[in-house]
Amino acid sequence: MLRLITFALALITVSAHAADTNLLTKIRSPIILKGDAHHAFRDPILARVNGKFMLIYSYVVTDPDQRVYWYTAWSTSSDFQHWTAPYIFTPKSQDLNYSSPGSLTRIGNEWVLTLQTIPMNNVRLTDPPPIHWPEEHSRLFTMRTRDFKTWSKPELIRVKGPNVAEKDMGKMIDPFLIADKDHPGHWRIFFKQNGHLFQSTSPDLKTWTFHPEPIAKGENPEVIVDHGDYLLFYSPENGTGVLRSHDGITWHEDQPPIVLGQKDWPYAETRITAGYVADMRNLPNIGKYVFVTHTMGPGKTKTNLNVLANCNIVIGWSDDLKHWHWPGEKYP
Repeated sequence: MLRLITFALALITVSAHAADTNLLTKIRSPIILKGDAHHAFRDPILARVNGKFMLIYSYVVTDPDQRVYWYTAWSTSSDFQHWTAPYIFTPKSQDLNYSSPGSLTRIGNEWVLTLQTIPMNNVRLTDPPPIHWPEEHSRLFTMRTRDFKTWSKPELIRVKGPNVAEKDMGKMIDPFLIADKDHPGHWRIFFKQNGHLFQSTSPDLKTWTFHPEPIAKGENPEVIVDHGDYLLFYSPENGTGVLRSHDGITWHEDQPPIVLGQKDWPYAETRITAGYVADMRNLPNIGKYVFVTHTMGPGKTKTNLNVLANCNIVIGWSDDLKHWHWPGEKYP
């Protein structure tokens, strides 16, 4: 009997220790980067870099004169709770507004980041409705770095092919780059144009072939490979939708949109969107898929105050990409 009790106590101790070492269970609030009346954190991507967790995101800042500027910035953390101040690495310019980082890919000895421009000239937070949305010359770019401090000049991604002039490409946003799962050395890039998601393919990251068949209505695509299929996470009207495809051409819905605890979060009343999944199952103190997304609120109607300010990055996780959990989750 004593042996059984000792063994049971050992199991409890081991289980408690395992729970204590999982960083996700220690997170106190779903909000990991919090916006305010003059700042918005949007469009997050998450990676493990040099032993730290790194968030790269759109950082929207309102100046004292109420002009609004979009930047791309990063922060790092060891525990998902304490993050470094935003490190801005794109220029201050309403003509450009580099933002919406989509993918971070290690190629050779460099990291390649995809992002967009979102020109919004003379926009002020105090402007009356309607919201001034991006101008027609939004385009897609890559930037390269080895140390996340020094970055290359943004390079235009000619997703419509080499013979289409930049001025004729049309407004496009939200680029995401992934290696083709079936053709080594080939690439796919997903993006939004005319309200829908499209893709282009390339054998060399230079010459792109545009595929005119729309995939879905939405924005903010991310694609991973799951059980031999492409799994596409994207933003419909609300939440993060999930589509599955074996060939990258024909897609079907895999599950309802992911909304985490939105119904209990006043700060997500307007919208929860731009979800991103990072596979951290192999990290001993994580062991799960980690999900980051941004919230907009309060208010059910979009305004400058919940689009250009008051946006937060929140976190969740899953063992199987089907069942999602978050800090402070309320169970039935």
